[in-house]
Amino acid sequence: MLVNETYTDYLLRTVRKADIWLSWWLRTTERMDGATMINGHVDASGVLVAPPPKMKSKSMLDSMFTLFAPFDAWLWTSIVVMIVCSGIIDWVLEYGAGDHGGKMKSSIYEYAAGVLWGGFPDPLSNLSAIWQVVNGLAIMVIVAAYTANLASFLTMRPEPSIAFGSVQDLQASRARVCSIGSYASQAKLEASFDLAWDDSKAGYSEIGMGLVDGQCDAAILSKVDYETMVTDGTMCELSTVGPSLYHEVGGWVTKLDNAACIQRSIEAALHELQALLAVN
Repeated sequence: MLVNETYTDYLLRTVRKADIWLSWWLRTTERMDGATMINGHVDASGVLVAPPPKMKSKSMLDSMFTLFAPFDAWLWTSIVVMIVCSGIIDWVLEYGAGDHGGKMKSSIYEYAAGVLWGGFPDPLSNLSAIWQVVNGLAIMVIVAAYTANLASFLTMRPEPSIAFGSVQDLQASRARVCSIGSYASQAKLEASFDLAWDDSKAGYSEIGMGLVDGQCDAAILSKVDYETMVTDGTMCELSTVGPSLYHEVGGWVTKLDNAACIQRSIEAALHELQALLAVN
């Protein structure tokens, strides 16, 4: 290409010197006015490409509070209420019995201590003894359920995730979206989506490495570029998000005066090939 020459200028200058351009080209009004665009056979629809999924790491504070993860807030509240009520009931059952009867705060403390490090003091009445056995069985069930759930939370591995799920998410976050600015579809993209565009990358390979290295938060590329990109072993973790953003096809190009002898024969052959692929 010449200095300051666009891809459209390059196509129109070179297509006059050859019978056919076998590299696929997107259709624009200017290109169709200066050359014959053969029926498109390459899926160049725009797709939203995401970088490799990232593991969501826990903060120190989140790790410290894993201790409370097995039960939700309502269950923890119910357990606290149960301990307090059990202490009050024990106080009622032991009221006036022995030297320690009648002290409510002592009864509540005894039951809280029994839950935390096990064991209750000797009961001061028969009803208190029965009540302690009932509470012991309830505590045994709670501790068994808590231990089992805590083990699953401690061994659970975080799932990799993608930071966005649509173009609207990217618009809201103003994340950096890479695209190939020299492509004919760039004007369409900028008119359709209010995104923080970065079109400084020269091609899809640079954009792919930008996604892997974190220079791009997302990218919008043609489907054929994406499929070519993920065949590279260093970019196989890239993925698309959602359906195609728009439909577009790319195809070969020939001179304006070759429409009859080249365009028709090639399009006929492409149609026959597509029919064979559909049958098989």
